[in-house]
Amino acid sequence: MATEITTRQGHLLALFIERDFPMLKSLRASMEMVVEAGGLVIAPHPLSWVTASIREKTLLEVHGIVPFHGVETFSPTIAGRVGQQLIVTLNREQLQLPELGSSDAHALSMIALGYTYFPGTTIEDFRAALAARTTIAGGRFMGFRDHAE
Repeated sequence: MATEITTRQGHLLALFIERDFPMLKSLRASMEMVVEAGGLVIAPHPLSWVTASIREKTLLEVHGIVPFHGVETFSPTIAGRVGQQLIVTLNREQLQLPELGSSDAHALSMIALGYTYFPGTTIEDFRAALAARTTIAGGRFMGFRDHAE
């Protein structure tokens, strides 16, 4: 199972978890709970000023204490677009995390606009690709018309 957790410092994706987590805890506390439950933590649509996103300072500080397992470097939404170049550069120069693409779909028309390439086809292959840092983010950005639909 996967879920997006709203923390006080922005959204957090929790992958491979079997339970729900409380909202509005600190980012660090939320990450620690997910990791303790055996899950992986991903920073979704970071550095975006359009939605509840983890900012650069917080991303770097928390990552130094409880490391992220990956970072979303492609989200087709406007929220993803505004921070995309910044997070790609920050990831390449400092974080060096596996990159992910995600649709952040809130409607059927948005499904599969963002995606993650990885060697293989199974969940186990995906987990191994994250560990090996062999994932590649991809997709196409939505326009304003797409958002309206």
